Amino acid sequence: MPPWCALAARGVVRVREQWSPRLRPPYLIVTLTAPVLFSATPIPDRTRVVVAARGDLDLTSAHVLEDQVRDLQAVGWTDIVVSLRDVPFIDSTGLRVLLVVRNAVKRAGGRLALVEPPATAQRIFDLTATRTLFAWVGPPACLPR
Repeated sequence: MPPWCALAARGVVRVREQWSPRLRPPYLIVTLTAPVLFSATPIPDRTRVVVAARGDLDLTSAHVLEDQVRDLQAVGWTDIVVSLRDVPFIDSTGLRVLLVVRNAVKRAGGRLALVEPPATAQRIFDLTATRTLFAWVGPPACLPR
């Protein structure tokens, strides 16, 4: 059994099979794509909205958070909290998106605050000296424990 079969069975990758008649003999072409294991769920909390992020905030998933914050701004939310409590990893693309949404919210007269991520993800803020660019808050009561 090829190694990718075990990964597909566990849901780690998605498999798209396609036979190529142009190749002789016909070969099976297997395309592996990693599922997006990131979510950004908005939770209204009185006068602000909390975006509960979950999963790695990286090149493959950062657009999800950016789109969610932009959608919330479009419907009128100005006070936005992004909870990074369940984000174990943030890469440079994730940090760039956090800075982009921070600036967009600020330009619109709003406020963006972050809930501290685990220590493994906090490292990027220390390495890039960007921690002071964000407002930091404790976990809101509306977030499940």
